[in-house]
Amino acid sequence: MKAIFLYNHNDYKVLRKLKYINKEFSSYFELYKNMCINSLEELDKVIKEEVKEYDLLIFSGGDGTFNNVINNVIKYNIDIKIGYLPTGTANDIAHNLKISRHIKQAIKIIKNNHIVNQKVFLFNKRYFVYVNGIGKFTSVSYKSKIAQKRIFGTFAYVFKGMKELFKRVRIKGSIKIDEKEIEVNSPLILVLNSKYIGGKKVNKYGFRNDTTLDLIVVKKGMWPLMNIVFMVIFGKGKKENKFYFNSYQGKKFEFNLNDNRWCIDGESEMSDKVEIISSDKYINIYTSGE
Repeated sequence: MKAIFLYNHNDYKVLRKLKYINKEFSSYFELYKNMCINSLEELDKVIKEEVKEYDLLIFSGGDGTFNNVINNVIKYNIDIKIGYLPTGTANDIAHNLKISRHIKQAIKIIKNNHIVNQKVFLFNKRYFVYVNGIGKFTSVSYKSKIAQKRIFGTFAYVFKGMKELFKRVRIKGSIKIDEKEIEVNSPLILVLNSKYIGGKKVNKYGFRNDTTLDLIVVKKGMWPLMNIVFMVIFGKGKKENKFYFNSYQGKKFEFNLNDNRWCIDGESEMSDKVEIISSDKYINIYTSGE
């Protein structure tokens, strides 16, 4: 099998173990190449021009990197197996897929050769795996500085989020869920195929490999900030929790809101008209098989 490994020039977790990674992969695969990527433009070019020559694409990074890689692989119609070394801050996608955040264990998962065909979804024309969010705190993942995340980990999100503590945020408008339409006035709205958000389990039964997604609309209430906090602490289970948020399930969501600043798998996206649906695309990714 021919494998290529892509890593970011700022990925200190990989840089510290690069010698070990190269040794493990070069001795395991018939042909192995590693490349340091310095920009999103270079990532796009490498996937377009080089990755198609390989059987397996391995890459490291966080949720945002995962999103960019998947979008490029699908954009260039590349049918390839995917191996993932989670080296980001929250690594929600890795949590969902049960891929270890420890590089040695993540490499073992790839060598164990257990592959899952994981469904991906569409935010307008952009693919995503686990979350879309709009409202309070949704910008912390892409606004937090790399140096801060390197030093403080998920606490970097906390520090960035503290700046929004007393910022008034109201997402108003309507959402069409399949054939049902609801009016919203909320500090935070999430569309999920995920158990985890920011490393916290907020949607216990939320990671599924079907065509449905979960919608969580946090209530405005007297203390909207506390409703967000309680949503994170208590989360969504089998029973409806209508004290702090309303939840729905659907296959198609259409948004007409007063804000357009979305977070998609940890990346920023601006869009006034939003349609979120299931796609016919899958990624073939190595997981633990647990």
